[in-house]
Amino acid sequence: MTRMKQEKKLWKQVLGALFIAIALAGYTISFVGLAKDRAKFEQLQQKMTQLHVNSAIVQALAPQSPALRVIDSPVAIGFLLVGIAWFWNASKRVGIWAYGILGVYFTAMSIFLFISVFRLWRRPQPLGFDVLWPFIIAAAVFLGVGILFFWRTRKLMKQLVKAESGVPDLPKPIVVQKPSRNRQKTSFALCNVVDAAAAARRVWQFDAGKFSLNREQTSYPGEPLPARMIGKDWRSLFQQKLNVAWLPPESVFLRVIQLPKASLDETISMVELQLEKLSPVPVTQIVWTLHVLPHAAEGMQTALVVIVARNVVEEFLGKLEGQGYTADRLEVSFLEQLLVTTIVGDGAWVYPEVQGAKNTAVVVWWYGGVLRNLDFILLPPGALTAANLRDQLRQMLWAGELEGWITAPPAWHLVAGDSVAMEWEPVLRQAVETSIDAVAPLNSQAAAALSARRAVGSETKINLMPAEFSTRYRQQFVDRLWMRGLLDSKEKVRIESR
Repeated sequence: MTRMKQEKKLWKQVLGALFIAIALAGYTISFVGLAKDRAKFEQLQQKMTQLHVNSAIVQALAPQSPALRVIDSPVAIGFLLVGIAWFWNASKRVGIWAYGILGVYFTAMSIFLFISVFRLWRRPQPLGFDVLWPFIIAAAVFLGVGILFFWRTRKLMKQLVKAESGVPDLPKPIVVQKPSRNRQKTSFALCNVVDAAAAARRVWQFDAGKFSLNREQTSYPGEPLPARMIGKDWRSLFQQKLNVAWLPPESVFLRVIQLPKASLDETISMVELQLEKLSPVPVTQIVWTLHVLPHAAEGMQTALVVIVARNVVEEFLGKLEGQGYTADRLEVSFLEQLLVTTIVGDGAWVYPEVQGAKNTAVVVWWYGGVLRNLDFILLPPGALTAANLRDQLRQMLWAGELEGWITAPPAWHLVAGDSVAMEWEPVLRQAVETSIDAVAPLNSQAAAALSARRAVGSETKINLMPAEFSTRYRQQFVDRLWMRGLLDSKEKVRIESR
């Protein structure tokens, strides 16, 4: 089948080239012969008069006018158009020459027509625009066709250079939020993000278009969350609202795996096959999601897997329900900090107390521009010493050297606020016996804005929110609208009956 298509394409190219040659030859003969053949010119003028062409145009045409050559060759025009159509998919090297010549030809014709218009306009008895507009349109069309052929020539030249250099096309990046299955796209007007893990619960409300902060409120213990801010009523049918909640960081497990580059569905299947090895909890008792990160090696990808025990999620959602907050998505605040940290060179980035407890830290290892591993530091209370920290970091270094991705001593970075950095920086510097690069972390509002942006742009059901909770929340919302409508109708009838 491929051979037949190639043969069919070949004979079309041959005929196309032949037709183009005939058309160009016809135009050449017309250019050369028409100026010498006065009888032919008079015959053409008579034909144009019979067709009721404007007499001013007929008188304006002279044997030396390039416009006359264009009008005089309808057969050549037909051959030229058919030839171009059949020759459009010619081989790159032949196409470069062919389209270059055609680009020059049509551009020259456009210039000739514009010159003719200028001469007709500068005559002792100049012609008006009502007479010259067909020439102007024809010149503009020829110029557009010439530009098209030049563009085609340039495109073929780029393709030829790329083909001869042997550089393959880069594959399209995988976007986790847009899988081919379970696609469910919704447009939102507002997005709320709640940090309910701390004692003082914070709520941020963002515009779902520009993700600018509309409102922020802190609720202390014993105070309810703002009902008008987080609640959903009939207005949510027209201005949909997305409620996001941050899970307690100490309940989240993060894993990093390197996988062959594949489609999202295939990546999900590959992760599912390895869940038993990755999860510290039986796979029947977890909820999980993943984020695909770029990889420096061609044909590879990095998957960051987020795992949470199902009973933890259910208990957390129950607490939110008790506070009047029905979540649509669950996110992890630390992921925003991890994904936006600027990575320079090979090294380890230490994030103290991101899991919500003192004397804990997450160590993120980047080598060769690839996220290699995530390790957790857990020290007993009051045991934040250089010796204890050195022992755990040394074990992580040995593991990386055995796996082969630590190829040089790492540069150490501490991502922490001022108060935490004052406590950790001298201990970490003493433990690794080298200088420490201090990196300012994201503030809570910036992290909430990133969570809102990622949640609004998400279209996948593969997230940390159990499906049965989402279904129940939607049904409760519909039932609440129906009941409120019935009560309002009943109250209206009661008032009218008085």
